Amino acid sequence: VYVSAYDDPWVIAGQGTIGLEIGDQTDGRAVGAVLAPLSGGGLIAGIAGAMSEREARPRIVGVSAEHAAVMLASVRAGRPVELPEEDTLANALAGGIGLDNRYSFDLVRDRVDEHVLVTESQIAVAMRFAVERLHMVVEGGGAVALAAVLAGLWDPPVADGAVVIVLSGGNVAAGTLVEVLGAA
Repeated sequence: VYVSAYDDPWVIAGQGTIGLEIGDQTDGRAVGAVLAPLSGGGLIAGIAGAMSEREARPRIVGVSAEHAAVMLASVRAGRPVELPEEDTLANALAGGIGLDNRYSFDLVRDRVDEHVLVTESQIAVAMRFAVERLHMVVEGGGAVALAAVLAGLWDPPVADGAVVIVLSGGNVAAGTLVEVLGAA
């Protein structure tokens, strides 16, 4: 049985457990915004669904890599579209969403409040920051939300509440990581 990594209701619900974890880690404090990587849409749709159960729903911000932004292009077009694949540090975000997308496109369109687009150099800076300051290896696709904040592309428009930046994935080739760290 084929199970989509992003366009399956059970996968989306499973990824939504990150939203529940955010609730646990913030100990009931207000969450003003959640920034998360945006690719096929399952991750952010699941998080947004779980966060919608909170008394005060946080702002949901999807962050796409400029060379892997098919969901963003689809939302802007009002329907799933295809884009040519490009090389990107955010290779985990690359690929299409399927012209026959059944779930994630609608959920992203309806649940994501804001979209931010980051460049390759901004992703590299975020990956480097994660290693040097957070002592974490984060793959390019997992670092896009951090890249948006570090580059000043997103400032919290909320007066109260935590800003949560989702870092997802540490699957980066050693050569790529060396290249990113040496580019300082």
